[in-house]
Amino acid sequence: MSNAIDYFLLEPLRRKHLGLLKFRVSQVLHERTNGAFDEWYVNRKRRSRPPKPLGAPEFIQTEAIREVVAELDREGCAILPRKLSDADIAEIAAFAFGTPAIGADPAKRIPITPDAIPRDTARHMWEINRLIRLPAVQRMLLDPAFSQIAQDYLRAEPILTSVTLWIDAPADKKYGAHQYHYDNDGPGFLKFFFYLTDVEADTGAHCYIKGTHGHRKPEPFRLSTIYADDVLHAHYGPEREVMFAAPKGTIIAEDTAGFHRGSTVLRNYRLLMQTQYSVLDIPNAEDLERRIEPVRVPGLRQELRRTVAKYFTPA
Repeated sequence: MSNAIDYFLLEPLRRKHLGLLKFRVSQVLHERTNGAFDEWYVNRKRRSRPPKPLGAPEFIQTEAIREVVAELDREGCAILPRKLSDADIAEIAAFAFGTPAIGADPAKRIPITPDAIPRDTARHMWEINRLIRLPAVQRMLLDPAFSQIAQDYLRAEPILTSVTLWIDAPADKKYGAHQYHYDNDGPGFLKFFFYLTDVEADTGAHCYIKGTHGHRKPEPFRLSTIYADDVLHAHYGPEREVMFAAPKGTIIAEDTAGFHRGSTVLRNYRLLMQTQYSVLDIPNAEDLERRIEPVRVPGLRQELRRTVAKYFTPA
């Protein structure tokens, strides 16, 4: 009980971080109301931040965006019809293998190469403040396509709340996200997963149970915790499970309020970038420890400025 009080109340107060307090209160209210709070909050945001023109997308055309959103509404996940370019993948990979990463100890920076990935933890990550300065990352996030998909799905003007890059490799310890769970990441959100390596069943393929993305869960599954595969299959049916084994460049849009899991990497490694859009800002470790330093971008589209303000600002 004392750990819960510290997580939900004392740590936000200690850090003097109102955003963290709001987020963690929303997590409590989600479970206490089995998603009813989420619906109330999203409807409120749809009135205070209604959808707005975000500019003409270039990465994906408008008709394709409509098809992606329709699939998200129905299934909770969708593969985008266009992949990342080889040049953008190469630029992000060069950054990853040329920049020290963060591992089990957040205070240490660890050089990583494809042939030398420490086994002390299953996941290493890179600093967001460095990642958002990559031209390839800016080209993706400042094209209206991704913000438009998020806005059309959430039915409210979204906030770009996180941009993360990580590598998964064979490790001596298990990683909890490789078991089925759903994310209690606020009242309404959407994530994009960018595969930067070829992903197969034994190199970290992502699994999802389609149609489970509603925030109101059946009573046995209302808590945001770990669930056994066979228990979920028995309730929803094994035919609802999809495994995203796919080539590098693949982009998956997903509402991770649905049940999902990673796969344990048994060989090679999986390099992946993730972005998240939400109706509520979600602080991450870098927000709390080092503070995000928005990148000044010449010619930043006026229509996108409020959505991407956490990470990008006009020059």
